[in-house]
Amino acid sequence: MVASAFLAVAFVWMLLAVQIRYQGDWTGLFHIGGGIAPPAEAGGTPSTLRGDDGYDGQFYRLVARDPFLTRGYARYVDSPEMRWQRILVPALAWELALGRSGWVDGAYIAVILGWVFAGSFWGATLARGMGYPAWMGGGFLLLPATLAALDRMTVDVALAALLLGALCVGEDGSEKRLWLLAAGAALCRETGTLLAVALVARALMRRRFALAARLASSLAPAAAWFWYVRLNTPRTQENYLSWIPLEGLLRRFLHESHVAPDMPLRELHVLLEYLALSGALLAVLLIIQYRPGLNSLQGTAAWCFLLPVLFVNHAGVWSEPFAYGRTLTPFWLLIALESARLRRWTGLLPIALIDLPLMAQFVYYVAAFLKPA
Repeated sequence: MVASAFLAVAFVWMLLAVQIRYQGDWTGLFHIGGGIAPPAEAGGTPSTLRGDDGYDGQFYRLVARDPFLTRGYARYVDSPEMRWQRILVPALAWELALGRSGWVDGAYIAVILGWVFAGSFWGATLARGMGYPAWMGGGFLLLPATLAALDRMTVDVALAALLLGALCVGEDGSEKRLWLLAAGAALCRETGTLLAVALVARALMRRRFALAARLASSLAPAAAWFWYVRLNTPRTQENYLSWIPLEGLLRRFLHESHVAPDMPLRELHVLLEYLALSGALLAVLLIIQYRPGLNSLQGTAAWCFLLPVLFVNHAGVWSEPFAYGRTLTPFWLLIALESARLRRWTGLLPIALIDLPLMAQFVYYVAAFLKPA
C-alpha cells in the first residue's frame, strides 16, 4: 500500500508537469533539445525553452528503439558507447513495448514509474527493519536520482532501487536474488558494478570464497554486453577518473556557476548550487565521522560507492546538481541510511541540500511555461 501511494504521487507529479510545462505532450518528459533532430520515425517534440540542448533522456528513448544497434540510431546519440552500455532501462522499455517504436515512449515512462514503485517498496521494507514507520520509505521520491528521472527520464533511479533491493535481501538472503540485483545494477550504469564489488567483498571477508566467485559472476552479463556495444559503436567515451581524491568536486567549487546570466533570480540559483556542492562535501565528511563498519553489506557498500565521489572528475558530471546529484545518488542514499541506523539525522542534510536547486529548477520551468508570450 505504501509503495502504491507513492507511485500515485509520482504519477500525479508527472501528469502535472506534462500539462503545465509541455501542454499535454508526454514526450516533453524526455527533454529533447531544440537543436536535436531525432529520426523521423522516433518522433518527439523538441523543447521550446530558449537555448535548451535537452538532456540524457532524449538519447535513452532512442536506445530503447534500437537496443541491439541494428537500426543506425547510434548516429543520433551524443556518446553511443556510453548510452548503450546503460541498457537496463531502455531494454525493459523495448520489451514492454514489444519492440514497437510507437509504444516505446509510453513503455519507458511506465518502466520509470515501475522503478519508483520498487524503490519505495524496498525503502519501506528497510524502514520497518530499522524500526521506523513504513511511510518513511517514501523518501525514495526525494532522492536526486528519482527527481531527475521523473523530470527528465534518466536511468539512475533504477540503480538506487536495485541497491535498496540488495540491502533488503541482505548478504544472508537469497543468493539468486542478490545475483540478479547485482547483474541488473551493472547493466544500469557503470557505477552499478560497485554493488557486485560490495557483495564480493563481504563474502571474501567472511571467507566464503565459493560464494564470492558466484557473486562475481554477476558481472559477466555486463562484461559481455559492454564488449558487444564496443564492437558496434564508435569510441566516444572520455576519461572520467582522476587519481587525486575530490579533484572534480573541489574544482567545481572554484569555477564560476553555469547558471545562465539572464535567469531570473540568478543569484539565488547560484547560492543553491553551492549549497548543493556543500551537501556533496558534507556527505564525504559524514562517512569519515560515521565510519560504517565493513561487517555489514550497507557499510561495505557505502565505502564502495564513495569511490566515484572521490575519483570521478569529469566536468560534465560536476557541472550541475542534476548531474552529480543523480549520478552519485547511491552514496548519498547510503549515508542517509547509515544516519538512520545511528539515529543521527545530519545524514539527511546532503540529500536535502542537493535537492534544493533541483526543486528550484522545477519552479523556474513552470514559471517559464506559464509566463505570457
